[in-house]
Formats: sequence, structure tokens, C-alpha cells
Amino acid sequence: MTPTPVPVILDLDGGVDTERAAMVGDRNQDVAGAAANGPACIGVGWGFAPDGELHAAGAVEVVHTTLALHATITRLSECPGTEALNEVHTIGNV
Repeated sequence: MTPTPVPVILDLDGGVDTERAAMVGDRNQDVAGAAANGPACIGVGWGFAPDGELHAAGAVEVVHTTLALHATITRLSECPGTEALNEVHTIGNV
């Protein structure tokens, strides 16, 4: 069962431009939520989505390891206009 989505608040004082951020998600709802709010979504293949779901939903990339996730964030952060990706923080789970 997928938990009820909880809105992610990105510095409502204007510190983060959602077009220069990325969301990491494991279901099509995550990709749709990101698309509806501006950021691109990187899909992670170790969640609950069946094969192909994240690509079909429009994830910019689907990764299958934390190393690949880090590499994707690094690659995307080097693209013009994606400075916010350099501010990715974790709680130690990556």
C-alpha cells in the first residue's frame, strides 16, 4: 500500500526554484507530483514500481543503485540551470 503523499515544501520564501531541483521517487505518483510542481523526477528501481512504470510516467532517468543515483544527480547538476541539485541532503539512507 502506498502511503498518502505528503507535500514537500521547498523554501516558500523563494530560496529554491523548483525548475532547478529534482525529486527522487519510486512510483508513478512521484513522477506525476514532480511534474505538477516543477522539478524533474529521477526514478529509483528499488521501490515498489513494476518494471517500466517510472519510464512510462516520464522520469528523466531510472537508476537501480545509490551509486547510479549519485552519478545522475552529479551529471544533472552540471547542466545549466540546475544549481539546486547541489543542495541535495540525505538523512543517511543513501
